[in-house]
Amino acid sequence: MLRYLLLLIVAGTLVSCGKGPAGPQGTQGSQGQAGATGPQGTQGPTGPAGAKGDSGAPGPKGEAGAPGPQGIAGPPGAAGLAGAQGPQGAQGVKGDKGDRGDKGEGGATIRRVDCAANGCGDGCAADETALAAFCGAGTFPIPDGERNVRCSAGDLAARPTVLICAKK
Repeated sequence: MLRYLLLLIVAGTLVSCGKGPAGPQGTQGSQGQAGATGPQGTQGPTGPAGAKGDSGAPGPKGEAGAPGPQGIAGPPGAAGLAGAQGPQGAQGVKGDKGDRGDKGEGGATIRRVDCAANGCGDGCAADETALAAFCGAGTFPIPDGERNVRCSAGDLAARPTVLICAKK
């Protein structure tokens, strides 16, 4: 035990004395064996997000799903262009005879008036127009209003021999 006591005194003396100057660092020793794994510590805070990586290759095509329900009808489209005219169809059967229509108005009525006897002083009737006249030799007809004609030969004027009148 004496040995232990002596060792303790020497150690106490060394500790109580001042520290001397540090010497040069020695060479590094060889690495020792790894110790036993310690218990896992608590999880630290989440770090900042990293940069986005490149997209991967597309996956294989999946199977087609069941068809969905039919949607509502859309609005009608604009009318298309007219097509070409088709060929003429076959003639139909003859129909029944229709009822007789009303009598239409008469056509133009032309009347020849002989002026040799009375000279046709009044000319054509009030609802007629003078169309033509036959004059004596050496004279020619000249209209004298809408209903009358006179025959002229220079300064001489005479009545026509025949007057042609038509209904208006």
